[in-house]
Amino acid sequence: MFKATADWIKTVRKSEKLQNYLARENIRWQFNLTKSPWWGGIYKRLIKKIKKTLHKTLGRSHLSYEALESVVLDVERNLNNRPLTYVEAEGGEEEVLTPNMILWGRDVYPVDDTEDSHAEKLT
Repeated sequence: MFKATADWIKTVRKSEKLQNYLARENIRWQFNLTKSPWWGGIYKRLIKKIKKTLHKTLGRSHLSYEALESVVLDVERNLNNRPLTYVEAEGGEEEVLTPNMILWGRDVYPVDDTEDSHAEKLT
């Protein structure tokens, strides 16, 4: 599908307006080697995690677009908070390195350690 889209875009790129936009935004196509699973394994694992989480969360339910968007954003938030490794911080304590830390330089959505934390915040 992506290669077909890339071929279509190559034919459409003859449009000067589109060509200027792609150049301005520095957009280019890059493909994994065909029949080389070791190149795309990480993407396949992430897609598998997303599908599994969505299946467990939604099952066979039907949601509006806004509700589905909310669920997908929640799944994204939780996957980007998964620990990748630990980094030794000042004082000898270890800090968890997550994808959110890499993307944003800080923990965007910290995961609460206790279940009662929401109740404590409300009181």
